[in-house]
Amino acid sequence: MFFAKIWVRFPLIQLVFHSLLLSPHSLGVNGLTPSLGCKSHFLRGIDGWPTGRLAKHTVFVDEERFVPIQNLSRTFFTYFPISASGKEPIPLLLYFHGQSGKAREDALSSKYDNISEHAGFTTAYLQGIGDSDGGCGTGWNVGPSAHNQSTCTEYTRSKKCDCTCCYTSCKALGVCSADNEGSQCGWATCYDDVTFVQHTIQMIAQNRCIDLDAIYATGASNGGMFVHYLAAELTHRNGGVSPLSGIIPVYGLPLLGSLDVPNGLHKVPILQIHDRFDTTIPRNGGPSDDGWKYVPLDHVLHAWARTHHCDTGPMVAVATPFDGGHKNISCAQHVCSMDATVRVDGRGTPRTQHPRILRCLYDGEHGSWFGHAEALTWWFVSGHVRR
Repeated sequence: MFFAKIWVRFPLIQLVFHSLLLSPHSLGVNGLTPSLGCKSHFLRGIDGWPTGRLAKHTVFVDEERFVPIQNLSRTFFTYFPISASGKEPIPLLLYFHGQSGKAREDALSSKYDNISEHAGFTTAYLQGIGDSDGGCGTGWNVGPSAHNQSTCTEYTRSKKCDCTCCYTSCKALGVCSADNEGSQCGWATCYDDVTFVQHTIQMIAQNRCIDLDAIYATGASNGGMFVHYLAAELTHRNGGVSPLSGIIPVYGLPLLGSLDVPNGLHKVPILQIHDRFDTTIPRNGGPSDDGWKYVPLDHVLHAWARTHHCDTGPMVAVATPFDGGHKNISCAQHVCSMDATVRVDGRGTPRTQHPRILRCLYDGEHGSWFGHAEALTWWFVSGHVRR
């Protein structure tokens, strides 16, 4: 799927944040949920966790769910804003690159860190991996749909296309036997990327002051596909309760037959950003140019609206500060009733309902970007962060 697309050991656990990561004397500060990193002994610029610049971290993961392996080295980068005090919990934004992508390069080219300095959040850029013999590069395991013949055409699995791969980790599980014809539409490793995310959040929460009720996930292309899978899988692994507070997939959709929006996501808002002329992950679903089959974007958001108990009729246009411009940005939402997710001011007075199931389209092709994408993401997130 060729689209643009400190030594720490943690046990394999569910993300039950409130019992594992909280500072016992800081519960309920300003209505937020502080992590252990908010404890009073916090020092700005502690070793390995600087402020105001990108920092690389390694976590060693013991995997049990898919490929049994110990001490699997995984990498991520963080940016903690200079403007943050380090004592007040701030939101965490997780970012996932596209297929064959590099987290550090995306971090340096994006605008999230600049925005974080005045908006007050920290960013983590996670690095996908690829087996040494896999020709499909680094990416994200989106679960069983990543090796399912119904998700791609016969041409996609052929040597003529040379589009699919069978990584060593997947051969070990017997889900594929060889590249192309023996791939079962495979293009990713079979390592447990969800466990990697869990460990990453825990490591950040122990070393930085973050709000455990304000963790958001965004990603582009294969990273956007993974964000959809991550939201559902974390919920299933966490006893039906989502540890995420919102997701923002960018031109990434679930593969055919893999759409999953469990009831535990009923308070998790979603903004899907997608280019209008995409033929690699078409917003209208169906086979892409290279033969992968996707769920149509409108079907995805309809499922989210149903889980949120929102109106499931046609989406309604909604104004944002980023409408128009040379990319012709326009957004629409499934209208939701006023409920507990509505923002309140300092006196507890409800404000205007912020969109919860939102779609924003722009003129472009797969892999294209527009100048306000990061600002649009934070505008959406900030409408749901408790302040």
